[in-house]
Amino acid sequence: MMGLYLFGVGAAERPLGPETWHARQRGPVVSFCGRTFIQCAPSFTHQVAHARFDFRGQRDDYADYWQNSVDATLAQRDWCADRASEFSRWSHALWGVTASDSVHGYVAWGGPSLAAEKIDGTMVPCAPAGSWPFAPSEGLAALREMHAVGGERVWGRHGFADAFNPQTGWVARDVIGSDQGITLVMAENLRSRLVWDVFMQAPEVRRGLRLAGFKATALTSGA
Repeated sequence: MMGLYLFGVGAAERPLGPETWHARQRGPVVSFCGRTFIQCAPSFTHQVAHARFDFRGQRDDYADYWQNSVDATLAQRDWCADRASEFSRWSHALWGVTASDSVHGYVAWGGPSLAAEKIDGTMVPCAPAGSWPFAPSEGLAALREMHAVGGERVWGRHGFADAFNPQTGWVARDVIGSDQGITLVMAENLRSRLVWDVFMQAPEVRRGLRLAGFKATALTSGA
């Protein structure tokens, strides 16, 4: 949604007023393992806008959204490791939960979360893969561990399965385009910044960020 607001504010015709950006909800704010951030449990909510908008080195009056996604990503890694007593395969090496298929169907899960009772041990590869620029070494390590644990059951012609459960052996039958898409786009942003560099040249994007009040700041972590 964050990207859609900025598109609307920057539109050349019939733009949204900047007040729509200022009115959007930013919360709840939570703290976990020493990191404080605007929380939404599924990882994809911290990924999608960043796949196109390069928020590195800029912020508005409310938050540094790049650093927020870095903190949310690393907090989820810590959260997964903290739950190893429930799910023995989870660790700082094997982590990553976002909306995905499950043995019970689609679930919009993630963490840290107040609804953690829904979690059943399922791992979702596009959680660390779609967060690569936020945590490059940690994300790559997680994908290597997923492949080491799941082997050919979780890796096929089109890449990783949508999700798998290392405790029970369940593997999703589907490979989902949106999950592969966020993986590819964020991998390319980490590798060359190509998508960011092209997208950020659009006048609508520049105008939206300017009218929303974004200003330059120091880049502290991530890619």
